[in-house]
Amino acid sequence: MTEKEVKKILTKCIAYLKTLPAGTKTSTYEILKDLGYDPEKLDLMDFHRSFYVEAREYDLVYVDPETRFSVAGLPYAIPFTVHNGTPVCPYCGSKHVASILYGMPATTEQLQRDLKAKKVVIGGCIVTDIDPWYHCNKCRKDF
Repeated sequence: MTEKEVKKILTKCIAYLKTLPAGTKTSTYEILKDLGYDPEKLDLMDFHRSFYVEAREYDLVYVDPETRFSVAGLPYAIPFTVHNGTPVCPYCGSKHVASILYGMPATTEQLQRDLKAKKVVIGGCIVTDIDPWYHCNKCRKDF
C-alpha cells in the first residue's frame, strides 16, 4: 500500500472519529473494520502510531485510565475513549482539568499565565504513546 493510500485511510479514520459521540470506547483496529478496511493489509503498528498521534493533535481521544498501563494487547487493539469536546475527568466528573504539557517547553509569559490559572501542568520531558493528556484539578488524577 502506498503512502498516499495510507494517508487517505488515515484522513477517513479521523473524519469518522469526529462523528462518534463523546464517551465511545473504540480502538484503531475497530475503526478500520467499521470503515470496511482489512486491518491485516496495513502495517498496523505504524498506522496506529500515525492515527493516534493525529487524533490526539485534534484533541479527539484519550487512553482510558484502566488500560493506560496495560501490557496485554498490541497498541492498535487497546481501547481509547473518544471525547470530542471539553474533557471531563473519568474519576470524579469534574470539567476543571488542565492539559499536560510534555517535553522541555520554553518559559513564556503565556505559559506562566496558563500554569497559574491551572489550564496547563508540566508532565515531564520523557514522552511515550501512553502518557495521559489531562490532569484533573479537583481530584488531582491524570487521564
